Amino acid sequence: MNDSLSNPHGLSRRSFLKTSSLGAAAVCATAASSTAQLGGGFTQISPIPVGRPEQFLLDRLTFGRNPLMAQQLMARGWTGFLNWQLQDQGEDPILDEDLFSKIAAENPVPASLWSYSPYDILIDPTYGPFPGAQVQGQAPQVLILAGQYAEHQLKWVMTDFLQNVHNTFLQQPFAYLFWLVYLRDVIHANALGKYSDLVKASGKGASMLNYLGQPQSNATNPNENYPRELLELHTVGPLSHLAWGSLWETYSEADVVEVSKILTGWDMNVSATTELGDFFFNPSKHAGGDKFVSITGPGSAGKTYPGVLGAGLGEGEELIEDLCDHPLTALQISYRMVQWFIGDDVTGTYYEPWVRTALAFQNSGGSLKETIRELFNYEYLHQIRISTSNGTNAKAKVRKPIDLLIALKRSTGAKLNGQSASVWDWLVQTFKAGQIPGYWPAPNGYQPQNEKWIGTLQPRIQLLNDSFFGDNGLKIDNAALQAIFPESLPISDYARTADLHVFGGCLPSGEEALITDYLVNVVPNLPDSPDPRRWALFLLFASPSYQYYC
Repeated sequence: MNDSLSNPHGLSRRSFLKTSSLGAAAVCATAASSTAQLGGGFTQISPIPVGRPEQFLLDRLTFGRNPLMAQQLMARGWTGFLNWQLQDQGEDPILDEDLFSKIAAENPVPASLWSYSPYDILIDPTYGPFPGAQVQGQAPQVLILAGQYAEHQLKWVMTDFLQNVHNTFLQQPFAYLFWLVYLRDVIHANALGKYSDLVKASGKGASMLNYLGQPQSNATNPNENYPRELLELHTVGPLSHLAWGSLWETYSEADVVEVSKILTGWDMNVSATTELGDFFFNPSKHAGGDKFVSITGPGSAGKTYPGVLGAGLGEGEELIEDLCDHPLTALQISYRMVQWFIGDDVTGTYYEPWVRTALAFQNSGGSLKETIRELFNYEYLHQIRISTSNGTNAKAKVRKPIDLLIALKRSTGAKLNGQSASVWDWLVQTFKAGQIPGYWPAPNGYQPQNEKWIGTLQPRIQLLNDSFFGDNGLKIDNAALQAIFPESLPISDYARTADLHVFGGCLPSGEEALITDYLVNVVPNLPDSPDPRRWALFLLFASPSYQYYC
C-alpha cells in the first residue's frame, strides 16, 4: 500500500495524519481527557464542552460561522436569532445579480441560471450542443454558493435537508433540464412553508416526474415508483418509530397499488417549447373507479377515493393532504429532522425533542417553520445536552462534507478560480469526500447518520490539503488571511485565533496545544517556507473535534 499522500510538503500519509491531529489516538494521548474510537479513522479527542450554545446553533441553522452571523447571534440571543432566521424575508436578495456575479466569478455560468426554465437551458447558446455535463457541474454550485453567501441561512439549510428527503438524481438522463428548477420552485420555495404544499409541488415537479417515470404511468399499467416513495420516504413511512420504541407496518402493498392508480394521469410536457417540463393532468391516463387506501381516513381506518369523472387531479391532491395530516407523517418527518440537525440517537437521547417536534408539526398543520421553532427550543434542548453528556458533547454528529466545505468558504472567503477544469477537479474531489448536491442516485438522498460519514476521512483531508496548499481550483487569498491573523499576532496565538474565527472557541485545549506546538516547532522547518496562517486554518479544519458539529 502506498503510504504517500499527495501534498506539496512531501509528508507521508502517516506523518500527515499525525501532524493534523487525526492519526492514532496515541498521538493525541497527552491532550485527551477521553478517547473514543468511532471507526473509519475518526477519533474523538477531548469531547467538546456543551457550554457553547451559540456555536451549537450556528453549526445547525447556518452553513458555518462567519463574523456577520456571530455578531447577529450575540446581538439577538438564541431565540431572537432563531426568530430572525424564521422570518418571511421574501425572496432572498442573494438570488439576484449579487449571487450570480459571485458564481460567475468562480465558474463561467449564465447570469440568469437561477431564473432559467428548462427550455432556457436547452436553447442557451453558451452551452453548445451538449449542455448536460456543464449544467451538472454548475447546478450544485448554486446551493453551495448560496450556502456561502446568503444571509437567510436557515432557509438554505432547510433546502439542503428537504432536497435529500425529496431527492432526485441530477445525473439521470434529461435531469439537468429540471433539477435546478425543482430546487428553486419546489424545495427552496417551500422550505419554511406548509409540508403538504411541498409534497404536492414535489409530486408535480418535472425533476421528480422524470426521475421516477411517472409520465409513463397509465390506467392499464400504473407505475408504482413515485407512489411507493410518497408513502415510504415523503409521508407515513414503511415502519414507524412509535413513541414507545416499538414498530408497526403503516401501509400494505395493496395500498401502493391503490395509490399508484390514484396518481395516474400526473404528467409533464416533454416538447421542446417554453412549456417543457410543465405539469399537467392527463385524464386519458387516469384510472377510474373507486380506490381504497387503508392508512388514511378518520382514525386511520381507511378511506375510499371515488373515481368521479373529471376529478382525477383532485383525487391525488386529496390523498397527499390526507397522508401529510397523518400522525405518522409527523413522527417520520420530525424523526428525520432530529437526526439531520441534532443527533442520531432519536429514540433515546433526543426522544423528547422528537416527540415535541412531532406534536408541533401535527398541531401546526405541518408548518415547517413552527416545527423548526420547536426543534430548536433552547430551554429543553440545551438541558438535554447537559444532562445526557456529563458536561461534554459525547453524542456529537459528524459534520457532512458539504457543510465542511461551505464552512471553509464562509470563514475564509475562498473562491474557485473561474476555470471550468478546476471547477470539475474540485467537484470530483468533493464527490470523493462523499457528497455533492443532486449526485445521490437513490430516492432516499444523502443520509445524516454518523456511520455514513466516518469512513470519509482520507478524501476529506486530501480535499482540505489541496484547498489550502495545492491546486484544486479553490483559492484563499492573502487579504482574507490577513483579516484573520493580524501581522502583530504571534504564531503561538494562531491556533486560538483560528478556533475563535471558525469554531467559536469549541476546540478542546489539548488539540489547540498540539496545533500550536506544530505551528511553532515544525512548520518553520518545513521545505518551501509554508505560510503558518494556512497551516493554522488547515489543522483546525482537519482536527478531530471539527469533524463534529459543536
